[in-house]
Amino acid sequence: NTVDSGSRLLGAAAMANKVGESFSMLKFLGNITPKAETSQTIDLSVKLVAEIVAFCQINGIPGDSVGDFLAALGDYGGESLMRMAALVCFDGLIPLGPDFIGMVMDKMGGMAPHELEKNQTFKGIQDQIPGGDTGGKLGFITESFGSVSGWMNDFVSSRGLTPQSVVGNLRNFVEITDDKLDYLGAFLDVSTNYYTHTGTQTLARRLIERAAAEM
Repeated sequence: NTVDSGSRLLGAAAMANKVGESFSMLKFLGNITPKAETSQTIDLSVKLVAEIVAFCQINGIPGDSVGDFLAALGDYGGESLMRMAALVCFDGLIPLGPDFIGMVMDKMGGMAPHELEKNQTFKGIQDQIPGGDTGGKLGFITESFGSVSGWMNDFVSSRGLTPQSVVGNLRNFVEITDDKLDYLGAFLDVSTNYYTHTGTQTLARRLIERAAAEM
């Protein structure tokens, strides 16, 4: 719920930035809102770390156990796999393009801690992210994304996912015109809460499974 709330705020800011780029009389919006690519990059990375931290908390293991998360990720299914698929498609491919993995690694690698501190999604869960100060947390976020990048790359390539194919499927449910694709990533951030919805399902399933095993 926290990361979804942060995403909605970032989506609104990114949409305002796009409006500022498109209309000369509103260019001031571009000066007071974060660049869409930067905000989407941080949003994707922090959401992924939220998944790792939540996984560790649910399973009672240290919050920096990225290796355990990677091992479990191969067995993800149901609502958990749906959540990761949405993360890759809605927060990766659509707003950042087919090379989103490399783009995120480049941007996060060159990012200063103060840029991360401005991010609403990060602010919401920073106390749960390992790493100590903001610089350490930025390092953990960047390292975590790099560790999961292989899985994301395999997920995209094995299913032949592209921004065009994802948008094409979305057109079955939402009217999307070609001249508004720049706004689509921000619109999805503002209008969806897939992390909250599937996260509740995952937590409930895990608690029920654990309770049943202890009976």
